[in-house]
Amino acid sequence: MSAININKNNFQNEIMDSEKTVLLDFWAPWCAPCRMVAPIIEEIASERPDIKVGKINVDEQPELALLLIQERWKNKMKVIIVGGVAGGATAAARIRRLDEHAEITVFERSGYISYANCGLPYYIGDVITDPEELTLQTPESFFKRFRINMKIHHEVISIHPERKTVSVKNLENGEIFEENYDKLILSPGAKPTQPRLPGVGMDKLFTLRTVEDTFRIKEYINKNHPKSAVLAGGGFIGLELAENLRELGMDVTIVQRPKQLMNPFDPDMASMIHNEMRKHGIKLVLGYTVEGFKEKDNGVEVLLKDNPSLQADMVVLAIGVTPDTALAKEAGLELGIKGSIVVNDRMETSVPDIYAAGDAVQVKHYVTGDDALISLAGPANKQGRIIADNICGGDSRYLGSQGSSVIKVFDMTAATTGINETKDLPFSGTIEIQNLKGEQSIGKKNGKCR
Repeated sequence: MSAININKNNFQNEIMDSEKTVLLDFWAPWCAPCRMVAPIIEEIASERPDIKVGKINVDEQPELALLLIQERWKNKMKVIIVGGVAGGATAAARIRRLDEHAEITVFERSGYISYANCGLPYYIGDVITDPEELTLQTPESFFKRFRINMKIHHEVISIHPERKTVSVKNLENGEIFEENYDKLILSPGAKPTQPRLPGVGMDKLFTLRTVEDTFRIKEYINKNHPKSAVLAGGGFIGLELAENLRELGMDVTIVQRPKQLMNPFDPDMASMIHNEMRKHGIKLVLGYTVEGFKEKDNGVEVLLKDNPSLQADMVVLAIGVTPDTALAKEAGLELGIKGSIVVNDRMETSVPDIYAAGDAVQVKHYVTGDDALISLAGPANKQGRIIADNICGGDSRYLGSQGSSVIKVFDMTAATTGINETKDLPFSGTIEIQNLKGEQSIGKKNGKCR
């Protein structure tokens, strides 16, 4: 007994020419093709008494359906994806749209998939109160919609390109197993930069990158009711978290070595952000180097180089992120800036059949043409779609990242794209400048454009 592959183009011919005697009608209420094919199945079955129809509701009998589908599609492409947040989840969904037969498995070491990091501080600040609103999908909803296996609490611990397998550890029970692949997608993201400073690791010192990190910080605040916090770093997460902690009534200080917040902005634009932060009671300690942390008076003492220390009930490290590429390094993939994964414009790595996307990859800056690291969800999602296209037979290219971003700072919205005026850009040609009155000034400039 075997099943016939249902394809609307050769559906009737395949049945009429087949000697197989059982036609399995896979039915799901959400599936438009199922509703279209069902009447055809019944009509042909009525003309062929030797054909028996067995109906399987995919939603009611998912395990049986999955077993039968696996039997039918033994030769289907098998895709393994490492990481199920931005690029990984996007690639998985698009592969399913392009290839209904592919076997897709995503391994995610955390307990959550398909979430936006930029929303995490707003749960801490009670702007978002329902934890389920932090994620766009769950493993269950992803499987129900796309028939993609999302394995949370599963960490890929090694890649074996020579035999096209990965070793996976189930973090819930410690089991280690090996999984083969036809195509492998790496989307491990980046991890919070952890400086090698005295005191890093104490229980009042946090990082914010995952949903679990968010719950950890929120639980600490609810349990201990801290009155003050020091944030080391003034990037996206640092500013958003500072605002939300301030809205909770906490005394908040941002300390960092650079003399301006939000490095991608021009200094004069950053000064407006500084004013907005100070207007709402955020203390800025800019141009100071953190040298370590010590427990003191049931709080944390933040040690500064050549300056008096700062005191707080809790500290959050938000000094940036580092590509999480230990797997790629051990597998022998070519690495670039800060250990990031080198890819071409098809998002292919240096090893055949292995692709990479997101915060872990080195890209070309769209404006300068230089190699760059740009950790943003928008580029990661686009890269995931490009990988899916190419895996499924297309030829999509990633032309580079422009670094477009936007952030809310209390009552202000700040946005940036491209490069700022501190970057020297080689230029030769004509510049046209138009002021607000519409008056034009045209001139030529060779060498550096600033």
